[in-house]
Parts: sequence; C-alpha cells; structure tokens
Amino acid sequence: MKMKKGVIVGIAVTSAVVLAVSVGVGAFFAVSAYKKKVAEQIIAEKIEAVESRSVVIKDGDVEHSVGITDLYDLTFEEGDLVDKAVRNDARAFVENLAWGDRVASVDAEIVRGDEWFELHDDEHGNELNFDRVVALLDTVDDVVDVSKAYIDPDVAVDDLESLWDKLEAVRSWVVSYGNGFSITGTELYEYVSVDDGKAVFNDEGIAGYISQAVSTGLTDYDSIGNERTFTDRAGKERTVSGGTYGSYYLTADEIAAVLDMFARQKSEEGRTPVMGLEVPNGIPDKRIEISISEQRVFLVNGGKIVLESPTVTGDISKGRDTPYGVYYVFSMVPGTFLIGDGSDGSEPYKVWVDRWMPITPGGVGLHDAGWRKAFGGDIYKTDGSHGCINLPPDFAKELFDNIELNICVVVY
Repeated sequence: MKMKKGVIVGIAVTSAVVLAVSVGVGAFFAVSAYKKKVAEQIIAEKIEAVESRSVVIKDGDVEHSVGITDLYDLTFEEGDLVDKAVRNDARAFVENLAWGDRVASVDAEIVRGDEWFELHDDEHGNELNFDRVVALLDTVDDVVDVSKAYIDPDVAVDDLESLWDKLEAVRSWVVSYGNGFSITGTELYEYVSVDDGKAVFNDEGIAGYISQAVSTGLTDYDSIGNERTFTDRAGKERTVSGGTYGSYYLTADEIAAVLDMFARQKSEEGRTPVMGLEVPNGIPDKRIEISISEQRVFLVNGGKIVLESPTVTGDISKGRDTPYGVYYVFSMVPGTFLIGDGSDGSEPYKVWVDRWMPITPGGVGLHDAGWRKAFGGDIYKTDGSHGCINLPPDFAKELFDNIELNICVVVY
C-alpha cells in the first residue's frame, strides 16, 4: 500500500508541476504580447507626432502653415524619422497657395535718350523660381522663406558697368582749340550705338563728321591772303592782301590727329592744330619789300633799309604783271634752270640763274638776271619779265646771303 500511495503521491506532484509550468508559459506570452502592443503604440505615436508637424512657408507678410506630409514623403524606422524627401507634387502644391500679386524682375539696360544714352537700373521683383523653392524645401525644416527663391534680373546694373564707362568716356571726350572751337563726344552721338552688350562705332560717320569740323572750324588758323596793314620802309602806312604768306594748318594731318585722339579717348584743351606754317598775323620787322611803281627791292629790318636795288618786274603790256600781295620765300636754291614751256603765249625758254628764291607755286620768284643790261625805270611796262622779280646778279647773291627761308615778301 505504501508503494501505491507513493506512486499516487508522485503522480499528483507531477501534475501540479505541469500545471504550474503551463500557467507560467501563458503568463509569459501574455506579457510579451502586451509589450509588443505597447511598443507598437509608442512607434505609432512617434510617427503621428512627426506627421502632425507643420511647415511654415512665408513670403514677407504672407505665411502659410501646411502639413509636413503635403510637402514630403517621410521614411521611419522604429518610429524614428530617417528620411525626408520632397514630394513630386510639392512644387504644384506651393504654386497653388495664395500669394497675392507677383511682379517680374526688370533687367538693367542702356537705352538711347534725347541727348545721350541712359542707364536704367535693374529692378528686383517677387516672382518665384519654383525649382529654387523646391531646393529650399530640401534644406530647410520648419520655416521656408521663399523670398530667397525670387527670380533675379538676368542683367544687373553691375553687368553694364564696363560698357557704361566706355560710353561715358565718349561723352566726356573733347578737343578744344585756342580759337574757341571744339569737337565733343556728344556731337558724335548719332554715330555711336549699343549692340549685344557692346559699344558700336560708325567709323565712317565719325571720320566724316570730324573731317568736316576740322575743315570748317579752324579757319582762324589760316591767315593766308588776309588783309594786313603795316608801315613801309618810307614810313607810309599801307594795306595789302592776297598772296601766299600767312599761317596755315595741315587739314589732313589735323584730321588724322583728332581721329587718333578719339580712338584713344584722349581729350585736349587749348589745342593748336598741326601747322604747316605759323607766322605773326601782321607784317614782320624783317622782310623784303618790292615796290612795283618804283621798281625797287628793299631788304628791311626794324624799319631800316638793309639792302636796296632796282629791279624789273612782270611785263604789264603782255599781262604778265608781278602779283601784288604778301608772300614768303619757300625755297632757296643756289643755282638752277628756269624753264618756260610757252603756255603763256611767250617763246619757250630755259635759262640758268645762280640764285633762285620762289614766292608763288606758279613760278614767280626773285632771281639774278645777268642777261639784262639795265634795271629799274619803266622797263617793266614793255620789256618786263614773265612775272618774276629780276635782280642784278651781285645784289641777288647779297640778298640771298642775308635772308632766311620763309622770309616775308611784300609786293605793292
């Protein structure tokens, strides 16, 4: 019986253990399920907290608070936000928000004005570059300021600085002369334009304008032939005009100089043009006087006669008068042939002279005339020269030795 009792007691104990284990296992699984549910709830709450967040999109005084999920695709791991990507439709979403009026930016530009070009500044508007808005969404978390995505002007005023400086240099360019005449850059306005961001110059038009200005505005520097009053060697006041003596400027050379100055934007004030000859406006103290009526030649210096000689001038009976006026000796040749082709109706000739001092481009000058036996008197009225001033050989040499090139010659 004891053995049986023991067996029975053992079986009972074993059953109790099994029951206890079973209860324990069940409790374990119940706890695990609860913990899982709690964990899932925590994750859900974390996700909900993130997804309920708002993003403020602002533009000046206008603000829109939008849900984060309207703008981003969110990726979570265990409830933690691990990735935030801008939604494909985020751009359209932002575009459709109420923003009010938009004003486009305005490019800076250079335009033609009435008198010169005008520089118009760029103006910044508030139109949005939505690609830049999307880029802002990708880098900003809570507040997106879309004013940073305004469309800027394509051309800022700084972009035109170099061109504007060049145009201003043209406008301020000036060449002024001692006679009060000037040529300015603004006068060339019609020959300057702007194309594709560059200054364009009408070279032909500029050259034509400057050529005309130089040709007509500097006549004060050309005194050839001007009327001149002086006191002759005898103390008599005389007024003479015509001839080749006087100052003159070299038109072509001055045009070239001014064009070069314009090309280099070099201004100059009080300029004297390129002169071919520059002499006093009056009659100089040292001069040669030729009196047609007296048929005499005088070398005068300081009002005093230095040399004097009779002469024979142009034959008036044949219309070969020596021309009146003020001239200058533009060449001094110690020996040459004088040649006449007979085009004036006379016999052709070729004669040698030892001293040749021409005063006109047409061939009138002072020279020795060794073939003549007499000088002075009325010879010139019927047996004069072809227009030259014939001199005794010794006097011609002495005169030649006592004058300089460009000396003034007054014929009256």
